[in-house]
Amino acid sequence: MKLARRERLFLISGGVFIGVFILVIGVIMPLIKSRADLGIAISQKDIQLRQVYNLAEKIRSLQKVAGGDIHNKHKDFTLFGFFDQLALETGIKKHIEYMKPLDSSDASIHELIELKIKGIGLDDLIHLLYRIDSSPYPVRIRRLNLRRVSIDKALDITFQVALYG
Repeated sequence: MKLARRERLFLISGGVFIGVFILVIGVIMPLIKSRADLGIAISQKDIQLRQVYNLAEKIRSLQKVAGGDIHNKHKDFTLFGFFDQLALETGIKKHIEYMKPLDSSDASIHELIELKIKGIGLDDLIHLLYRIDSSPYPVRIRRLNLRRVSIDKALDITFQVALYG
């Protein structure tokens, strides 16, 4: 293939132009676009991270306030004492089979106990649950297991109660 010098120069410059065009359109432009998209994504994630830090700080301050209330206002409060007094007031002390402390992996739980009450009536159970729920302390029932044991509608109850804070 014998081409004139001008034709070779034209083909070489055309090939270089096509190569540069493919390089710019196929490689450089997508890199620039992905870098711009990455910059936008980084700024959005930075905003979200700042929001998470702000929410975490609010949660920590609320936990300090909530934790401080239970420990400062009620230094001598215990779940055992609370349920002993509650059992006396509701008249179910003779039905309590056991109260035992449990370990909890949840950091928000300050104290956890399990109670078993045998042969309690439905009205007494409702009154007990209402008194637990309306307590001024951050006491909540975690698990509740009911079982009817006789025809006269007596119930056996096993439940866990947590003191949060």
